[in-house]
Amino acid sequence: MKLLVGHDGSCPNSPGGVRRKSDGEWVIFPMWRKNKGKSKDVPGNRFNVRVRNEESRPRHLTLRADWGAAATSTMHFRDVGYVKHESEADWTLVIPELTGHVCTYSVTVQPGETEIGLWPAYNTEDCRRFVSSLAESPGVRTRVAGRSRKGREIFLVEINGPGAPAKREQLVIQARDHAYETAGSYCAEGMARFLLSEDPAARYFLQRFRVALLPMTNPDGVYDGMSRLSAPCGANLSCPVEQDDESWRTLKRVLDRLRPAVYINLHNWTYKWHDGLLGDNETLTEHIRERMPSQGRFLKRWRVRSQADLLKASGLASVTPEQRTWKNYLAEKFHTEGVAFEFPWFGRNTADMRETGRQALLATLAGYLQMRDD
Repeated sequence: MKLLVGHDGSCPNSPGGVRRKSDGEWVIFPMWRKNKGKSKDVPGNRFNVRVRNEESRPRHLTLRADWGAAATSTMHFRDVGYVKHESEADWTLVIPELTGHVCTYSVTVQPGETEIGLWPAYNTEDCRRFVSSLAESPGVRTRVAGRSRKGREIFLVEINGPGAPAKREQLVIQARDHAYETAGSYCAEGMARFLLSEDPAARYFLQRFRVALLPMTNPDGVYDGMSRLSAPCGANLSCPVEQDDESWRTLKRVLDRLRPAVYINLHNWTYKWHDGLLGDNETLTEHIRERMPSQGRFLKRWRVRSQADLLKASGLASVTPEQRTWKNYLAEKFHTEGVAFEFPWFGRNTADMRETGRQALLATLAGYLQMRDD
């Protein structure tokens, strides 16, 4: 067998983060970074490697993910994993043995290539294929809004129903500010596929909204195996404080041009038992919660937070610049009604996550229109 790193989204992202113990047994160090110097991207929440079984029979794989001693107290966020063989359509949840800061995965791998990670993968090539699949759809315009520091595309997908789009309100959907949060990409796919469907509700909302989707704002971080940032000491794309980063400048330029009335930012935190709904308009967040179906079958309950809740929990009198997000920036500058969703993976597969995205879109748009019309 061979363990492969260095591909799109691999973490660790080069062989320096891998130790071969014996045939079929490896140790990986997800926090290892190729560039020297202290990284602001640790402790992280990402690993992804591929294993190639070149024999004609199944083989046993032992993979130890060593997160480092600093991660010991937070290993309850990393005590799972997902596996997918190249012939399979979806990922399978696997539970490792946890000892201190090391997770040991014991997996039977079939002939061919198998991918294993902390979460189901969704990388820059997946995003490119998704955007390309939409390009010929009626009412869709896809383009490159800008490029990252390393020259990777930052795509913008605009969806409009028939008629004069200027009469509609602007909705912006944003995903993958944080590189490891792959759930956002699957949710965004679910939202876009719904809007392009024959569902009468989709046609209704496209009569009332112009839709702009930024499906992956942090392509460098995604490709290079980062956790939250664009590089080991790079930008946090979810923060509107000015940063010396091409992806950040592209994002700000697009948001300032679009001036959205409604804004959705998609994330997935690592809490297993809570879906997150973050927003400062309590009326809107309540309308959204009322419309979201129960997530109990995924073992979740809602955690709703406002800026006031954040201040209270932090014991602060005012928000620090680093705590502000794009929804705060847009609300102050354009009176945008914005929310952020956190949909953790535990208990869900990729089909579940696409459907969760569809439901979140419906709940947000219906809740916004009710709030406006009441």
